[in-house]
Amino acid sequence: MWRPKIRRGGRGGRGRTRAGYDYAVTEAYRSWKAPKGVISPGRRDIAKAMDTIPADMGWDWSQPRLMPVLERPGSDRMPDDPYLRAIADCGIGYGFGLEIGPMFARVTRQMADGWERSDDTIRDVALANLRRRLADDAPGFEVPREADDALVVRALSTPQGFATSVLLVPDALTRIFGDVDQIFTAPARPMLLAFAGDTPPEVVKLMTAEAERLDPHPLKLDPFRLTGGRLMWDGRATGRTRRNGPVQMS
Repeated sequence: MWRPKIRRGGRGGRGRTRAGYDYAVTEAYRSWKAPKGVISPGRRDIAKAMDTIPADMGWDWSQPRLMPVLERPGSDRMPDDPYLRAIADCGIGYGFGLEIGPMFARVTRQMADGWERSDDTIRDVALANLRRRLADDAPGFEVPREADDALVVRALSTPQGFATSVLLVPDALTRIFGDVDQIFTAPARPMLLAFAGDTPPEVVKLMTAEAERLDPHPLKLDPFRLTGGRLMWDGRATGRTRRNGPVQMS
């Protein structure tokens, strides 16, 4: 977890000036060290993982590997066999993948039909698998106590690439980050950023954009807001799935 403390104001000031925030964000960039989870697997890693996939990819093999994943821009490239999708309570659309080493093999409609399982069953199994992984892998985060002169930013990263999927299980999200009002952004699948609820929009935007540059497949999603214990996605109100495009659900 990464927690840079960003001063409100310039080097010696405590004001809320734009120049001060720019300075603070720049300082945070200089100290940024990309979590291992943000680094995409190499070709050898992918080839090795592909060798472990059985020819039939039956339900018994696939069930324990099912995970929910947030969609990447332009990810649906097979119109004749679209990816299986669902919509979370917060309003974001998501898909499903089979966790195979450092990568996800996306679940398509034909694959789901071949398993002879309902969409609801596949969704429930994937979310249950995610909850188990979080119970095993998620570190014990502390809810930050914010000083008057600091903004606290935290990052959850997972080498397996399901950090942003935590947004799909709000009870796990609040267990990790606390139930105080917060803003979450999803730069890429392996990385979730959490900002204090009163963080200025320009700070959220700048730091998220910097994190997106660390991954070759950024998600380009609008922020998520936890307010009064309820998680909502800004894209639901704007009618977009991406900051740079219209809704594209199938």
